[in-house]
Amino acid sequence: MSDLQCAATFVISGAVADSEVRALAESLTGRRVAQVYGDAAHRPAAELVAGVLGVHAVVRDDLDPGLGGAGGLAALADVHRGETVLVLVTRPSEPATVELSIDGDGWAWRPSAGDVEG
Repeated sequence: MSDLQCAATFVISGAVADSEVRALAESLTGRRVAQVYGDAAHRPAAELVAGVLGVHAVVRDDLDPGLGGAGGLAALADVHRGETVLVLVTRPSEPATVELSIDGDGWAWRPSAGDVEG
């Protein structure tokens, strides 16, 4: 992450239960989250978190990040340069909450500071 373009940071979680979603929203209140994306299965969770954070929720079917790469989020990186975005997707058997940074040099995964089981 060394180029002159600001990285887009995606906080990616599979939280779906109300308690998980509320904990996730609480963990993000100190960050400037620009938007919440969710797959169809996470529409209610995305709308709940977006309401708490005061941002919009958008449902998309192309959000699968896959830990092997940036997946469908690479296209959203240009829209969200320098911003933090929450992405709620189904993530079986992967870490509960992770962060993905994408800039002109590529992408990098890291654990999320506000890890929430999900």
